[in-house]
Amino acid sequence: MDRTRDRTARRQPADPPGQRVHRRAGPEVGTDRREVTGLQRTGWGAYAVVLTGTLFGLAAALFGAPTEVAVPLIGVFFLIGALFRGVLPEARASRLAVRAKATDVVTLGLLGLLLVFGGLMLLVPREWIVG
Repeated sequence: MDRTRDRTARRQPADPPGQRVHRRAGPEVGTDRREVTGLQRTGWGAYAVVLTGTLFGLAAALFGAPTEVAVPLIGVFFLIGALFRGVLPEARASRLAVRAKATDVVTLGLLGLLLVFGGLMLLVPREWIVG
């Protein structure tokens, strides 16, 4: 007695057999199967800081700042991104989260350190390197 056609509203046709029934989409859920709220969807803060700093460093290099300044500036913002990824919870650093937390921190930190030291190596006189 409790079949689909018995639960239909009056004067509403029952779903014929084989018909696809489109139901309303359920709530968006996170990895722990709890509903994701609006605050958790907006994890752009840390990502925006890293992106803005990187674009600022690229613009500084493009508009005539010495590369000895612009490249370490980009590296510093990558290090800030590694710090954000390591400290912030998953919901707040969601745009920086690509892999596991440790992998992301090591990757961003290593890239930031290489950019900082690579930019500072530009300050070393050429005679010290070549001889």
